[in-house]
Amino acid sequence: MSDDIALAQSILNELLRAFEARDVQAATTSLERIRDEIKYTSEMVIHWFCTVEQGRITFPDNETIATICSSLAGKLRADQRQAKLDLIEDWWTIPDVPTTNPSTITFKDTTGDEEDWGSCDVQTSLDEPFRLAFKRFRVQQNKKYRHPFLPCLDFELYNLGVTDNFTDVACKGDVTVRDVLASRGDETVFPFLRNSFNSHARQHSCIRVLPSWFPPTPSTWLTPSIPPAYRHLDALKADRTSFRSYLKVPLLNFPGTGKEILPSMKTPPLVVSDVYLPVQFRPYGPPYSSTFDIDSDHVRPQDKLIPPLTTEQVLPLLGRVIEFSIAPLDPASEGRKRRKLYKDLGIDDRLHNFIATPWGWDPSTACLYCLDRVDTVCILDISKPGSYAPFCVPMVNVCQWLGVASLPEDQWALEQDGNAPAPAASAVSAKVDYGLSWNRLNQTSEHHIFEVKNDSDILIGDTHLLSLKNIALGVWMSASNDDNEDTLCVTMHWVGEGSVNWTNPSPVAHQDESGGEWESFGACSDAIDSEPLTIEGGVPTASILEELSDLCTSRCTAIPGGVICAVDDGGYSVHVKRNSDNRVVSIKIKTYEGEDEDE
Repeated sequence: MSDDIALAQSILNELLRAFEARDVQAATTSLERIRDEIKYTSEMVIHWFCTVEQGRITFPDNETIATICSSLAGKLRADQRQAKLDLIEDWWTIPDVPTTNPSTITFKDTTGDEEDWGSCDVQTSLDEPFRLAFKRFRVQQNKKYRHPFLPCLDFELYNLGVTDNFTDVACKGDVTVRDVLASRGDETVFPFLRNSFNSHARQHSCIRVLPSWFPPTPSTWLTPSIPPAYRHLDALKADRTSFRSYLKVPLLNFPGTGKEILPSMKTPPLVVSDVYLPVQFRPYGPPYSSTFDIDSDHVRPQDKLIPPLTTEQVLPLLGRVIEFSIAPLDPASEGRKRRKLYKDLGIDDRLHNFIATPWGWDPSTACLYCLDRVDTVCILDISKPGSYAPFCVPMVNVCQWLGVASLPEDQWALEQDGNAPAPAASAVSAKVDYGLSWNRLNQTSEHHIFEVKNDSDILIGDTHLLSLKNIALGVWMSASNDDNEDTLCVTMHWVGEGSVNWTNPSPVAHQDESGGEWESFGACSDAIDSEPLTIEGGVPTASILEELSDLCTSRCTAIPGGVICAVDDGGYSVHVKRNSDNRVVSIKIKTYEGEDEDE
């Protein structure tokens, strides 16, 4: 037993004797010592909380002891929380690499599931404990592939019997890297198996504090539509003492299974930054979770939607709690068939409604990505109506109808607004919705427009980028001549001042290029390496260009900032026209193989 625990036990014994003797002064002194001298330890936490309650019971009318017990309880909770944070911080901390006898070992994933973590090279020293090198590998790979609230904790290394989990990070004690390599004939490649499903991991989720190293919410994620009761939260607080409303929670606070909800995820393409969860407000204390029960219908009749849905219909659902049902809206339709299905599956005929919170939308598959009632990820296929029970097909659900679930306070708030509908996600967001807008821009060639704002450049290329500056501000239009299979000519010209309505972009009639004579701006030889050529205005970051290149669905695809072209390996030349103010008003990009030809 450590000295700290021995001291804590000694003071605790003194306190218990004071309680038994009902000695107020001695009890007060012991409680003050616990408050001022003792730090939380997991071994003593139950004793401390029991002691606090016993003090309140033993001296119910003593205000001094009541005050000390209250502050002690607060200190214990704070210390307990800090101890968990310290444990998590230590778990995610990569040990420094010693400088003596350096060595490199490789951990290779051989799990053989749908994931592949590949190989991970770890710098180490032959003289350091192998557990530190193993921890370095474990932290590096979890930061790359997992959510910090739900990392992969258990690994197994072949021929070593070495395992690592949340409670046993010591691995093999102080056995050195040199000893481990010697036992394996100096083999430096360590095959490993992942166990991604373990019961220990979810204790990370109870502390919703994202570590500082975790990337922030991407700027391209959508802002969700705001629930009416949240918009009128101040009015509700002034009107009543107890009511239900919503809490705005960042999506990244939910780990899912640890590998879906990450800032780097590519699927689904449309994701909201936050979700609104129902909570109960009360006269005292913080609001607490108050979920929708499944025994009642919480969707207004006018809000019930029958699959399939369009993107415009889906957007107001993202970030909001929805209810969906496997029962048809008309109870008489397919009644006998449905009752037989329920009987065969052993489902109560009344239990056909379900609650979820959609956070992502994939238009290509018509799938809603949702959080279910326990914060895990489920998928709702709304490509067509369906009537089988959700839990019969793990992860993928279907429904006959769905809609935003409403609180009574939402209806009250709508009455304050004159029953005005809540704005959809795309209307609320101050950011450009890159994932949604591209399909609207490809309706016709007249929709191939984009906008150049103040201080914007136009970037051209894939891995090598040319940057055009001093661009005419306002609306631009792009066109392409892709009749030739070997080359591609893309022209872009300034239409005029103004901005683009990304929710419903208006078509623009084709116009001739403006400006003076064509002048050469530059060229990149062999700059296109089996990747889409991107011409992008108004989004001056290469990382966003890389994300947008995934949207290339044809040889020339319009995007909110310009156009993406699917071309073969080669290079391209760039020519521009300028107006009297020396601003670029027309651009021509021509791809080629080999040496550039004169225009």
